[in-house]
Amino acid sequence: MANVSFSSVPATKFAGNESGHYSTPLIPWFRVSGQPADYPDAFTPDIGSTTTFESNVDASAFNYIYNKTDSFWPVDDDYDRGFSIISPNDASERQFNYQIVGGKGHWMPCPIFKTISFYWGKEGDNPGNWACRHVGLRLKNWKTDQELTWGSGMTNGNTNSQVIVRHTARADEVRALGPDWFVYGVIFNFRRPSTSSFYTGKARLVDFRMGYDCSPPSPVTNKLILPKQLTWPNLQSALSDGIMKYEPS
Repeated sequence: MANVSFSSVPATKFAGNESGHYSTPLIPWFRVSGQPADYPDAFTPDIGSTTTFESNVDASAFNYIYNKTDSFWPVDDDYDRGFSIISPNDASERQFNYQIVGGKGHWMPCPIFKTISFYWGKEGDNPGNWACRHVGLRLKNWKTDQELTWGSGMTNGNTNSQVIVRHTARADEVRALGPDWFVYGVIFNFRRPSTSSFYTGKARLVDFRMGYDCSPPSPVTNKLILPKQLTWPNLQSALSDGIMKYEPS
């Protein structure tokens, strides 16, 4: 791994509110490029909140997710990176899951995970508008490839435009998994309610960020060093060969 370049960011940056969201560094932790059509069936998270991420439609049978940017992650001159959501013009309740996982990234070790935040944009004004109902993570062990899902505990029905911040004690369950585990991706659950008339619901999700906390005991001030972006297999090789190593403070 010759000519490996590194960058650094503050040792701790996470969102407790809207202003904290906008100060969280723009780091593409996973899936730097592309947004596959990946719609998990209903599931109950393995850790964190065990509220079920319901799904009552075949999301692959209709273009619910569209206007996808490449990359999904925001950059300094463009926060409007993400995707839009649309429903057929009907009156039925619809709910489904959409996940963005894998690919290439900087890879966040689970012991430093702290927050999830993103901007939710309401498009149009009708009773059939979408809400981001739940959000969670897919986690992966680099030694065994075992995967777990984590639920953040959000059960949201607010369709209005807003910065959504998940700063929750349930993050401690992710952190407690230890340094063999990494955040492998994010899972969103979207829902639009049933209505008395036909409506086409629309929304947009952009500017997704993950906050972290790896600060050492006071008064030491450190930086978080980011290696170059790697695929998951290359990350595993680098860790196995001792080229990379994560050690909690």
